[in-house]
Amino acid sequence: MIVLLPVIWFVIASGYDYSDLAGTYTTGGDRVSCSLILRPDATFHEELQDSIGAKSADGTWRRIGEGGVVFSSQFLRLPGQQSFSDRFGNDPKSITDADFGGHFNKILTVYPELDLDASPTDIRLRKELFR
Repeated sequence: MIVLLPVIWFVIASGYDYSDLAGTYTTGGDRVSCSLILRPDATFHEELQDSIGAKSADGTWRRIGEGGVVFSSQFLRLPGQQSFSDRFGNDPKSITDADFGGHFNKILTVYPELDLDASPTDIRLRKELFR
């Protein structure tokens, strides 16, 4: 049994598959709250509540590398969040300039969090364990 523990830990820690990352991620601040549902079929549903009101959007997401993620241009921008064109400038040949990026981190190598690219610091969404 003790021999199996490192194997089980490795499988969980290295799991960056769509099904491993799927779930509901949330964040909330003084004036903004966001709920992001990532589905294993690479689609998402986002609900954003701010001082203007409530909005929702549906789009797609895709993994890049081990922990990277890109959201389609339908993603609702959170305050401070940057698109690829915001970060790197416009490229007339690019079809992803309006897309938003981020990366997944795993707390204690098992619990995923999502950091969205923003300035001056990333925006962190935490995965809900029970929903």
